[in-house]
Amino acid sequence: MSRRFRPLPLPLVLAGVLVAAVSLAADDDLSRHVAEGRRSGYTFLLPPTRAQQNDEFANPGMLWVEQGQRLWSGTPASAKSCFGCHDDASRSMRGVAARYPAFDPAERRLVNLEQRINSCRVKNQHAKPFAYESQELLALTAFVSRQSLGLPVAVKIDGSATASFERGRAAYYLPRGQLDMSCAACHEERTGARLRGEVIS
Repeated sequence: MSRRFRPLPLPLVLAGVLVAAVSLAADDDLSRHVAEGRRSGYTFLLPPTRAQQNDEFANPGMLWVEQGQRLWSGTPASAKSCFGCHDDASRSMRGVAARYPAFDPAERRLVNLEQRINSCRVKNQHAKPFAYESQELLALTAFVSRQSLGLPVAVKIDGSATASFERGRAAYYLPRGQLDMSCAACHEERTGARLRGEVIS
């Protein structure tokens, strides 16, 4: 049975042309994404994907950032907005995402950024926490994370966080599953190799 050719919708064609054009102008100097022998996952992306990520118009993740910006300024029932306490996120949230996960003394456990946002929402805004992986929580997390763009990860692994770090280290090197492979088997021993269409970071 033959299939009839269907041309792509014009918006998709234009988007493809835009991404291709941006990729030609993309900055190929990746040295600023390498520090102390560690490479950002960004350096493993192909040039067209890096160009799409760099372009705020083409990057689909910016849809969540924009929604998060609206939530930042919005006010839940009977509470202040995030802006009401933290003011301009570009100043108050700069570097915050780079420090998570972090040990929370009040919770007496390690929390990630999403859990910290929900904790602030409950304690300070007196509002219900967002469901995990909900559009709202993803958006607000994306917006807060955006304020730390380009900053190095600065997660503390000493003090109260040590036990959690050591559990994570043990899990990372533990062979498991039908193939009896650990995370390190790919991400350390085969860094730079291909797994189907992706380069292993």
